[in-house]
Amino acid sequence: MVIQLYIEGQRVELFKDESVTITDSIQNVKDIGSIFTAFSQSFNVPASKTNNKIFKHYYNYDIDIAFSFNANDLVSGIIELNNLPFRKGFIGLDGVTLKNNKAHSYKITFFGETVDLKTKLKETKLSTVFQGVTTYDHEYGVSTVKTGLQSSLASGAIRYPLISHTERLFFDSGTHIANDRNLHYDTGGGGGGSHNHGIRYNDLKPAIKLSTIVDEIENFTGLTFTSGASDDFFDETNNPLWGTLYLWLSRVKGALGLNVTGTAVVYMPFTDFDFSSASPNEWSPELQGTTPAFSPYSRINSGVWTIRPQAAFFPSDTSYQYYTTFTLTSTSQYTMIIEDVTSTPFTVASTTGTGTLTLSNVFVGTNNVYGQIRKIRYRVTSEDPAITFTPTIDFKYQIFQSGSLSTFRTQITGNAIEPNGAVSNIVVSDQMPDLKVIDFLTGLFKMFNLTAFVQDDGKIKVMTLDNFYNAGNSYDVSEFIDVNESNVNFAIPYQEIAFRFKKPNTFLGINFSEINNKVFADLESTTAENADVQTTNRGGKYVVQLPFGKMIYERLNDLDDGTQSLMQYGYCTDKDQNPINIDPLILNITNETLTTGHYLSFYNGTSTGTAAGLPTYNRPSNTYGTSQSLSFGTEIDEYTGLAEDDSLFENYYKNYIVDTFNAKRRLVKVKAFLPLRILLNYQLNAVFIINGREYIINSVNTNLLTGKSDLELLNKL
Repeated sequence: MVIQLYIEGQRVELFKDESVTITDSIQNVKDIGSIFTAFSQSFNVPASKTNNKIFKHYYNYDIDIAFSFNANDLVSGIIELNNLPFRKGFIGLDGVTLKNNKAHSYKITFFGETVDLKTKLKETKLSTVFQGVTTYDHEYGVSTVKTGLQSSLASGAIRYPLISHTERLFFDSGTHIANDRNLHYDTGGGGGGSHNHGIRYNDLKPAIKLSTIVDEIENFTGLTFTSGASDDFFDETNNPLWGTLYLWLSRVKGALGLNVTGTAVVYMPFTDFDFSSASPNEWSPELQGTTPAFSPYSRINSGVWTIRPQAAFFPSDTSYQYYTTFTLTSTSQYTMIIEDVTSTPFTVASTTGTGTLTLSNVFVGTNNVYGQIRKIRYRVTSEDPAITFTPTIDFKYQIFQSGSLSTFRTQITGNAIEPNGAVSNIVVSDQMPDLKVIDFLTGLFKMFNLTAFVQDDGKIKVMTLDNFYNAGNSYDVSEFIDVNESNVNFAIPYQEIAFRFKKPNTFLGINFSEINNKVFADLESTTAENADVQTTNRGGKYVVQLPFGKMIYERLNDLDDGTQSLMQYGYCTDKDQNPINIDPLILNITNETLTTGHYLSFYNGTSTGTAAGLPTYNRPSNTYGTSQSLSFGTEIDEYTGLAEDDSLFENYYKNYIVDTFNAKRRLVKVKAFLPLRILLNYQLNAVFIINGREYIINSVNTNLLTGKSDLELLNKL
């Protein structure tokens, strides 16, 4: 078998006797909760003239960095067998071996394509993905939140579920007191009367659709998840559940725009700059890309100033630096802030006071470092909800070259900067829970037992494990098996498996745990709690841990007559009923239609207004539709009062776990010399047939030099 390796389209010379081994595994029985695993193998290639050119003499660290091979990044790679495609992936350069002070070989590692997801995301947080994306930002006021509670905003991407971050809600058709949180609506409300009560707009926080988050992750990374096929999980048409799932936008405890003492704090990030009358006008950062002669090194979009060098390398006598001056005048008390929002936002400079304040000549980057991207934003905060101000911002760019200094600057002021007064605005990127994107995706994959692989078209196919295995092809490999040696081993690696959300910290969640001696929505033991899973006393406990919190919702009874209302809400407080920040919360949102006479009372925030009766509202829920639960174990649906055993485990894990713990399950290890027609075409959901028996793949380890494959197979039950 002839091996060909290509790095970014260039063929790499190989040692004739160098062993190249590739390991394939997508769901390993030994590590059930592991996802995004990619095959990898390190091997050596000679430091030949061709390879020295590819790796740019990496061993010589005196070469200018602009001309050297950048081992910090993975580069694209392809392995072919007999000139036929075998695997696509990425190459990492690990080092160079020298002999007699001369380069002898390069050590490289080949990674599978799914590693690209981790590589592109790294430590990126959800807030960064939405930075500068204004599509879902909206005014935080009575009319907007009312619409978001009744239906949706941004074409369904944003909803306001009936979850109170601080106040206890109740339903009482017999008693009416102005300004309280009684959700019962009466047509006699308004005019300052006793019927003017109900949920307030600022009792609520928005939620964003999971499918919207995935869409923006695609935009951020350039990756594409498949949709349209019947087995695509990220497809609302074929998987209706996916279209009902939301992430609650709660980053801090308590209210949006309130501090811990309850004092109103208005957060005003500048979202728009108008350079049409800027002074001086020879350098307008928003022109970058359209008129490169103007400011080729920066760009301003949606109020965020992105700065980065243009050239691939700089002469040693050249330096590029950026500064800004921020001035603001107001009669109110305020704080002005320059912040870096490149990744996790942090304050570069700030000051507090009244009148005219200035943050002068603040260095914001870069410092002659190629590729050092910085994103800068300007923000004002104040406790005065009616604050107005006059801002002035100076953008400055300096070039030091051959002993001379050139300065380019643009200054804008007043109405050219928006907002120039208090605007209650929800900036979605600022409200995102503190969660890494890779942890968000990993959590989803664990929650629904998903698997992912890269298709030939470069798109990432995401599907449930059951659907993945059901789509596999069969190959009879009997004639290629080495019959001289094989092993049939005990396959059950654990005594039991637990599935857990984050530890509950909300009022009802804590009470549930204390009363029932179990955690709501968790499944502590599949063998103990599911009769179809056979037991074993060997091994320990394997825990599938999600990064998400879980909330118990409450369907309200009418305090007047004890009958059950149609309203269910969430209460995000701790055991002592003080506001608390729950771990990132994924929930189902059902738009509930209320009957006449049982509308939800929506209070407009003043004692003189009229309460509105809402005929629909967004009900938070742990159940999709009438039965499918978002809990791992059997739980009582808070809304119907019925026990729901159509759980996450039942729908997404049961088949695999039941087979794994079956006493008839065996882990079979055999050696095979698979022909190219199989080696080049099999997928990890393939069924291998040996002497009439069917097996699914646990792992395949193939030595491409010898053609020998070590197969770990599980007998199909």
